Amino acid sequence: MPPKVFPSSAMMSGFVFVSNPRQLNKPSKVWVLDGEIYLGLDDKGEEHGLTLLLRYFNKEGYHFGEIGLYVLRGVIGQMRSHYDLGGSEFNRSDYSFVVDVQEMIPLHQTDFATSDADSVNSNTDNADSAESDPKEPVAVITLPAINASVPPYFTLCGLPFNQIDAKATFDMDPQQYNQLGRDHSCFPVSCWIADSPRYKDSKPNPFPGKYAQISGHLKGVAEYPGIKGSAYQTRFKMDVDNVTFLGYAPKGSTSSTPASSLTSQSQTPAAKRPAGSQAGTPSWLSKKKKGNDGNAAPSSSPGPR
Repeated sequence: MPPKVFPSSAMMSGFVFVSNPRQLNKPSKVWVLDGEIYLGLDDKGEEHGLTLLLRYFNKEGYHFGEIGLYVLRGVIGQMRSHYDLGGSEFNRSDYSFVVDVQEMIPLHQTDFATSDADSVNSNTDNADSAESDPKEPVAVITLPAINASVPPYFTLCGLPFNQIDAKATFDMDPQQYNQLGRDHSCFPVSCWIADSPRYKDSKPNPFPGKYAQISGHLKGVAEYPGIKGSAYQTRFKMDVDNVTFLGYAPKGSTSSTPASSLTSQSQTPAAKRPAGSQAGTPSWLSKKKKGNDGNAAPSSSPGPR
């Protein structure tokens, strides 16, 4: 008899612009933050990204700036209607998915209370005083330029379905326990393996009934009406560049999502975020929206099928 919840997982790692830190239920150590990731060029050739809701257990009491660049690693899942946004400036439907953060490495952060001009003046004053006192050496630290417009990397494990070998396409509905909602959240993807010199003879399309671990980059969000074997028509488009073949699934299994939960999980459509603008940040970062409701539909077109 197939297990109630099939073994699966969904993870991401990469650059994330983090902003709007807010603490849930003080004095709890749980914080929620807004995140922005870069996806590259969309179907129209325009740069775009996605907005994420981050959940972080701040056990060390780390001070977050108003906006910062981090290397982040965490468990991912679809946004659901009962997740606590912590008084977000975004609408619920603006969040494409949720990240249960396991590791955050700060690269740069800014508190807008102190302007860049103030920082420059302060550094100049310190340098002048140091020059007048030879006993006080000045340490000059130069930070390397960081190209944050690099899409994050996604690694998913689950049971593929709807394989079409001729097109090297398939679907997967991995789900994993999410600390924010204390439930299992699905991350539905529709995948394709792009042409590559790495696969000259044949592409490693997953086998029916066999678990696989896939990794690659997201290309956007799309609607796939009438998709077979899944209740999730709003899906993430994923360009897969690596497939690891695992063991066979229990007999009768058809997807990573238990049949009993296909119709019971409430869903919020994951929406593509158009390019926006914030001072000192890349042009593809999204603009803020007030409120906590709304039902914006995804605007990305489907990927190759």
